[in-house]
Amino acid sequence: MEEQFAALYADEQLVAQLAAPIAPALAAAAASGGVPRVIPRFLLLRSALRELAAENAERCWLPSATLKPYLRFSLELAQLEPFKITAEISIPAHTKLSRYSPPAFVFNLELADDEDDDDDDDGGGRDVGDRNGEVSAKQRRKAPLRADADRLVVYDYAADVLEAFASNHKKAGERLMTLPLALDINAQLVEAVMSLMLSPCAVRSPLQAGGGEGVSARPPLVYYGVVLLDMCRLKGSRIPLHLLGATEQLYELCSEQMDAEAFDRLVEWFSYHLNNFGFRWNWSDWQAAAAEDAAARVPFQQLFCRSVLDRLVRYSSHTFMSAQLPSELHALLPPAPAPVLNALSGSVAPAIEALTQVITGKGRLECAQVRERLADLVQAPLSLAAQSDSAQFGADERQLPQLRSVEDSRFVALLSAILVASVKTFSHFDIISARYVELLRELRVVASHDAQLAILSGLRRLWASSSMHVTYFVGRLLTLDLVEPVAVLRAMLPADASHTGGTWDAAKAQLLKLETWECVRLVVDGGLGELESAKRAVTRAAVAASYATEGEAEFAAEKLNESRKRVRELNELCERTVRHALTAMVALCAAIEREEISESNSAGIEDAQKNERKRAAERRVLRWRLRGMAREIERKNVEVAAAAQSQLDVENAGSDVAALREELATIA
Repeated sequence: MEEQFAALYADEQLVAQLAAPIAPALAAAAASGGVPRVIPRFLLLRSALRELAAENAERCWLPSATLKPYLRFSLELAQLEPFKITAEISIPAHTKLSRYSPPAFVFNLELADDEDDDDDDDGGGRDVGDRNGEVSAKQRRKAPLRADADRLVVYDYAADVLEAFASNHKKAGERLMTLPLALDINAQLVEAVMSLMLSPCAVRSPLQAGGGEGVSARPPLVYYGVVLLDMCRLKGSRIPLHLLGATEQLYELCSEQMDAEAFDRLVEWFSYHLNNFGFRWNWSDWQAAAAEDAAARVPFQQLFCRSVLDRLVRYSSHTFMSAQLPSELHALLPPAPAPVLNALSGSVAPAIEALTQVITGKGRLECAQVRERLADLVQAPLSLAAQSDSAQFGADERQLPQLRSVEDSRFVALLSAILVASVKTFSHFDIISARYVELLRELRVVASHDAQLAILSGLRRLWASSSMHVTYFVGRLLTLDLVEPVAVLRAMLPADASHTGGTWDAAKAQLLKLETWECVRLVVDGGLGELESAKRAVTRAAVAASYATEGEAEFAAEKLNESRKRVRELNELCERTVRHALTAMVALCAAIEREEISESNSAGIEDAQKNERKRAAERRVLRWRLRGMAREIERKNVEVAAAAQSQLDVENAGSDVAALREELATIA
């Protein structure tokens, strides 16, 4: 290995070849007396590799952080006969078809090690005793870890421990904090756990255990969060200080460079962590994100603050969080959650009000009676209308889907009445929907797709001030099979809106909301998860069929065929869902690009110049959201996503759409 490094460094011809593309820029910079904007990163990498190789060569390529339990048995091992490997070991050569596992560690936070100062003020440091010759508290600490090779070893130890104890978070935290190393690895443990927790969903490589397509299995995000809690609560732990530094660095890293999935995982973990430590945080650090020009200056940090506070309101209450925050940050809080009971008007409103009376209270009717009552109330198609003067919606809200049949009107009226009757607690919805779910499913089968869109549009208006309620009810409607996944995507990703005037502004406002992407993720994860479960059922059925007796063979074969049919159906559904999601994202990327071109042509208008920075920042966030979600979908099931994105029509599309398509093809 040392010879290979030496050969690489000695190959000056290779260095000259790498430097050729940037030679003109370097020459121009030297002539002007300036410094090139882009530092040639390969030169820095070459220098770093040279230093790393020299450092490891001095230690015979043995990292000091590697555990060596065999040293305890050195005498016994010396008495054994040496083992000779008879077979020749050869490493396969790299080819274009080679596939490698994705990197598990994506964040190098460079957390500071414990300082060498005399923190107990006894006159002693790490290397020198105090005035009385006694060892100071600082001297009893372990030396910090310095070498990059040792850092990598500690990262792998942490990953192994987290995987081995995935079913017991308490043991995982204890084992991480008691690794038998004579080094201070607290900072590296925090980096490793945070990096594993925030790393985007990785596509399973053929080199990984299990093989095949799909998402590599890993513990849920809450597991990493609980492990960090356990590590912080251990007596004498210095993990909280490093965790504070990691969080502050990640906050500063919030930009287009951070993957959208990692961003959302960071928001979810941080809000969970604050909830378990009494919501204590240095809130004054966020005042810059609440400034008047923050939306244009630091849009991603403002989005992070808003998203975290939205989740903290879910954990506690709007009133409680208002009391915890300084007044300067109140602008970042979401509005107080309150239902807009008159969100839907028109001829459907009286039917909703009448049904609400008969499905709740002591005088509630049974399912058969409600069916008769519904037939009496709705005998013709009803109309929907939004309260256009409501502050939550705005006067330029999109037109609601039209109810074209009696079945559509009955389905919308009954389900809307259940949603209105459930405004106090979530359990009300579960109880009432369970009572009338049979009737709801009957109506859903005969109702059109527009009826589902009307329900979802009404839900967003009913809970315009609460992302938690929208996400919860959409999840319940999907679980009860009352709305289709494609209907949710159409409601949340308004790609079919006419991108002119206020309508496009309303669509952008919806895309900037937290619940939009939570619902899209619910749809995609739910479908792909169900598909994976069906595939496992096929495997079990195939094993059962192989061991079936002669009397059981026919039943086992029938069971296997049913399982395979279910997989084909779910695969088609997932492909259709993913194709619609990617198509909507491509259309929205094209709409953003059209708006950018339109504003650049009207740059001379005073109003356009005034709002240009804010609108440009909104476009940056939307592009990042759309491309991030598209990448996430592609990573979670490459086979389904590749089949879906191959059918996308991007001819004559702009540069944004072409770049997105190329990026998805690269992942596939």
